[in-house]
Amino acid sequence: MNPSSSDVCAVIVTLDPDLKIFSQLIAAISGQVREWVIVDNGSTETCLAAFKNYLQGSSHRHLILLGENKGIAAAHNCGIRWALQLKCSHILLLDHDSIPAADMVGHLLTLESTLLTAGKNVGAVGATSVDRRTTTRCGFVQKHGFFIRRRYPDAPEDYIKTDFLISSGTLIRSAAIQHIGLMNEGYFIDHVDTEWCFRANHLGYGLFGSGKAILYHCLGDSVIKIWFARWREIPKHNPLRNYYMSRNTVRMICSTPMSMTWRLAHLYRLLRFVVFFLLVAKPRMLRMKMMLFGLLDARKGMQGIIPAERAIFHKQRMIKKTMKS
Repeated sequence: MNPSSSDVCAVIVTLDPDLKIFSQLIAAISGQVREWVIVDNGSTETCLAAFKNYLQGSSHRHLILLGENKGIAAAHNCGIRWALQLKCSHILLLDHDSIPAADMVGHLLTLESTLLTAGKNVGAVGATSVDRRTTTRCGFVQKHGFFIRRRYPDAPEDYIKTDFLISSGTLIRSAAIQHIGLMNEGYFIDHVDTEWCFRANHLGYGLFGSGKAILYHCLGDSVIKIWFARWREIPKHNPLRNYYMSRNTVRMICSTPMSMTWRLAHLYRLLRFVVFFLLVAKPRMLRMKMMLFGLLDARKGMQGIIPAERAIFHKQRMIKKTMKS
């Protein structure tokens, strides 16, 4: 079983991308897949005009306008349904700031074919993410007993079995996603990929990271380097994301099928982020309040986009911070 790139549909989720980076993404992916579809979450008219220019000259390029920010999960699902209607065998998920290497899709397909031939029940394969700003190569997460580690694929296999994959650069068979299910739109943004991967694992599907398939990507708006047992690079997002991260972490711990080790690991990670943001990530108090709002709303069972009153609070505090600076 060795499907070619002519069977793949790339789903590219956008929201006001840097058009210079985005043009590199389109140039990189166009020759690697049969179809690609931009699913836009409410970009400016300037971006929309650029998207429409990319569609010219090909019936295999598509644009879906959601009109407003419905979240990355809803946008993924919209693109996935489109790909299934086109009878594509595979779906490749991409963020608007990701640039695939010229041979990324080929390496992912080859790895998947090798694993399927060896009798593995493959849920998805993912590329190695390299931060464009720091050139740091991101590892894949594995659980060993009570310990969670990041591992890096090495020769001769050049792949590694992992517990979850980030969405951008992940290739999923259509048959697998139809069994596992679509993304959980209640999560809106953070942990959408994590929750899907845990569901895949629960159903007996394996997730694998490729060392040969490379995706140049940026996590967060910036990176902060800190020492905690070793040097670590921590992605720094807008404080609004702290709300989703805390809310969805609690939701996932309480409702997603996973081992007790993983529940404790996610709780520990959440506590570690609280300490990190309190100490070094400005604006500290706004971040703490947004995380507290997230925890309170998780207890209420709230889903989807942040409630209007929370969003207004965030916007007002960000305006005050800008005026002070």
